Amino acid sequence: MENQPKPDKRTLEPDGLPASQPWRVVEAIEPEEDVLSRLTAEDEAGEPAPPESPRRNPTAATFRRVVPAVLALAAVAAAAGLVWYVYGPARSPAIVNGTLFIETRPAGAIVTIDGKVQGAAPLTVSLLPGRHVVELAGTTKRELTVTIDPGARVSQYIEMPDGQPAGRLLVETRPPGAQVAIDGSVRGLTPLEIEGLKPGPHVVTLRNGSATVTQTVTVQAGTPVSLVVPLGAAEAARSGWVIVACPVVLEVFEGERLLGTSRSGQIALLAGRHDLRLANKEVGFETTRLVQVVSGRTLEVAIDLPNGALFVNAVPWAEVFVDGSKIGETPIANHALRLGPHEIVLRNPRFAEQRRTVVVSLTTPVRIGVDLRK
Repeated sequence: MENQPKPDKRTLEPDGLPASQPWRVVEAIEPEEDVLSRLTAEDEAGEPAPPESPRRNPTAATFRRVVPAVLALAAVAAAAGLVWYVYGPARSPAIVNGTLFIETRPAGAIVTIDGKVQGAAPLTVSLLPGRHVVELAGTTKRELTVTIDPGARVSQYIEMPDGQPAGRLLVETRPPGAQVAIDGSVRGLTPLEIEGLKPGPHVVTLRNGSATVTQTVTVQAGTPVSLVVPLGAAEAARSGWVIVACPVVLEVFEGERLLGTSRSGQIALLAGRHDLRLANKEVGFETTRLVQVVSGRTLEVAIDLPNGALFVNAVPWAEVFVDGSKIGETPIANHALRLGPHEIVLRNPRFAEQRRTVVVSLTTPVRIGVDLRK
């Protein structure tokens, strides 16, 4: 009994429960609150919590690791680019065009290069270096290949064989039976139809007894030309001549009969009134004149042609010359120009000269657009 330990009064409460740990007073907690979230580490462990070590910011740490790597890669890329620029393949030099000059005989052949119409010869064109296919269309057609070197000028002179269809001349005299000579070669007696004549002017000589008449007639390709000349004494005394003066060739008709052209020289007609029709289909012009022919005299009929419209533009710009006279700088709009053929020249001191042969008509205005850089 003596060896039994005596109860420690400090550890027992009146209700018999040990009291080794003092009870802390905790305020009431609502049901939805987390009790553990309200307790400190000291509350949970029953002893003071160790000091908390400072937390590291993961974003800042990642930034400190990644940025130096990115900067290193950028430096390597920059160094590689510099090495490539200095020691890499040479950069392609700027392409320098060459120049092609084409002249044809006869002039006026239409020039097509690599399938694109460039204008009428004589013509100067700026072309890329290399081989080009040139097509020429005039009295006949020709095709050739040219090689253009950078900055070089190539000239081509091409003979175009005469492939125009032959003309036909009808000669009639009053009275008939006169001898007909064409360009000094006797062909027969009137009335006479002569075929196979080369287009252009021909000298016609008519002889009937002591009477001799010489007249120049312009034969048209594929079109019959009629020449009527009075040679009898009575009719010769009652006949005169008409000359048509015009910058372009006009066909002269009386009714439906072709008497000649403005290039035929004198056209013989019986004295009296004649209603003449003058026309040029190419320029879309036609007019009529009522003339009074006096026997033994020559009447000149002057025809003033109206104007057509010319539009010219060029890149980057150009001075424009028409038939050798400057009319201004591009752009040029609605410039009045007489009907018929004209030579247009475009000049810029930095580029090759460009030439165009155009026919101004009443049907449509002439429009020229040129890129001097090509």
